[in-house]
Amino acid sequence: MSRYPRVSVLIPAYNSSKTIIRALSSVAIQTLQPIEVIVVDDGSTDTTVSLVKEFSRNLRPASLRLITLGVNHGPAYARNVAWDATSGNLLALLDSDDSWHPRKLEIQATYMAEHAELALTGHRCGYMPEGYNEERLGTIAENWTSTRISAWQLMTFSQFLTPTAMLNARFPYRFDVSNHCCDERMLFLEVSLNKHAIERLELTLAYIHKAPYGEGGITARLWDCEKSELRMFSQLRQRGYICRGQAVLMRILSIVKYFRRVLICLLRKHIGYTAIKGM
Repeated sequence: MSRYPRVSVLIPAYNSSKTIIRALSSVAIQTLQPIEVIVVDDGSTDTTVSLVKEFSRNLRPASLRLITLGVNHGPAYARNVAWDATSGNLLALLDSDDSWHPRKLEIQATYMAEHAELALTGHRCGYMPEGYNEERLGTIAENWTSTRISAWQLMTFSQFLTPTAMLNARFPYRFDVSNHCCDERMLFLEVSLNKHAIERLELTLAYIHKAPYGEGGITARLWDCEKSELRMFSQLRQRGYICRGQAVLMRILSIVKYFRRVLICLLRKHIGYTAIKGM
C-alpha cells in the first residue's frame, strides 16, 4: 500500500436531513483530509439532497461528490455504487447518522499505510446521545494497542461497527445487497475467510447517536435483523466457508444473542444508556 494513503469516504444516505450535516461536518474537520467524499442519496424524499449540495459549496472543489439514485435500494447497494466510483486506495465507511473523531482518518489510515499486510481495520465506537456536547470528546491516548481479529471472532460477535471500518479499495468483494442487516458483516467475513488480515484498533474514533439496536433505522427491527443473521450463516455454509456443524452452532448462538438484545431493549426503557460508552 502507498506510504501516503489516499482515503475515499463512502456515505449512503436515505431521508437523512436531520443527521447528514453532522456526519459531513465530522469529515470536514479531519486532521487528515480524504481525497473525496462520496455521498449516495438512496432515493430520499426529504431535503437530504439539497442539504448535501449546500454543504458541498463550503468544501474545496470536487472534494464532495453526490450521486443520486431514483429508487431506494438499501445501504448495501448505495455503498457498492460509491465503491465503484472511488479513486482512493483506502475506503472509510460512514453512515449518515454517525460521526467521527477529528483524528479518525489520520490515525487509522496512517496505521494501515504502515502495515501493508492489513486488508481491513476497525476500532472502538462510542455512544453519544443526541444533543450531547461533542466538545467533550477529549484527546486520544498515544499508547493505544491493536488486536488481530479472526474469522471465528467475526462470526461469533460483531467486532466493530460500520463507521469504524476502513478497507483496501482494490478488493473484488462488495456488500451483499440481498441481506440488508448483515451486509457489512458478511463483507468483513469474506475478507477474513479469504485469509486477509484484519485488526481492531483499541481506541474510540467514531460515535453512533442512537442505541446500537432497537432504537431506530434497520436495527430497530430486531427480528428482521435476526433473520438476516441466520440467513448469513446459511450463505456462508452454501459458499463452502463453514461446515454444517459450524453453521448450526452459529445459528444457536445467534438466537441466544437475539433474546439478549430483546431483554436489553426492555431494560433500556428503565435505565437508559450511558453517554460516550465504548463498544
